[in-house]
Amino acid sequence: MTRQNKTPKIAGHISLIKAHNLDRTYICPNGYNLLMVKLHMGPGDFLVHHAIALGLHTTTLILVKGALDARGSKLMPDKKDFGYSFPCDGPRRGGTCDISAWDAFYLAIFWMLNTIGWVTFYWHWKHITLWQGNVSQFNESSTYLMGWLRDYLWLNSSQLINGYNPF
Repeated sequence: MTRQNKTPKIAGHISLIKAHNLDRTYICPNGYNLLMVKLHMGPGDFLVHHAIALGLHTTTLILVKGALDARGSKLMPDKKDFGYSFPCDGPRRGGTCDISAWDAFYLAIFWMLNTIGWVTFYWHWKHITLWQGNVSQFNESSTYLMGWLRDYLWLNSSQLINGYNPF
């Protein structure tokens, strides 16, 4: 007897359901088309969305760890008496960083600012290329770091750089 595989073939197929919703036309209540641009998801979008998810999850995990593990530590059992103002002294006291809730909050704010920066850069560069009609430039350059540095940060800065020329 042979065992038959009853798993449907679609089960192994991964589909980006939310990403497919981006190419719809949004209609205002009065019947006018609000947005008719088809935003196709490319490899750069996939990479940035995963980076944003990493930043959000890391921020959340740091805050949860700081909230749940803020009352005691084997390294310093009386740290709860110091509250949020306990400093991070590094190796001087044997490594007291990240043992207070304040350290976790500070680190979470750092990760949140990084994530906001990633979202801002991504949104701005994606929309600059949409408005200029050059979406292929984003799709080709957004999958590696030098593409971000060269094509996003330097592409539209020639007027600023040449603004200091005396001629």
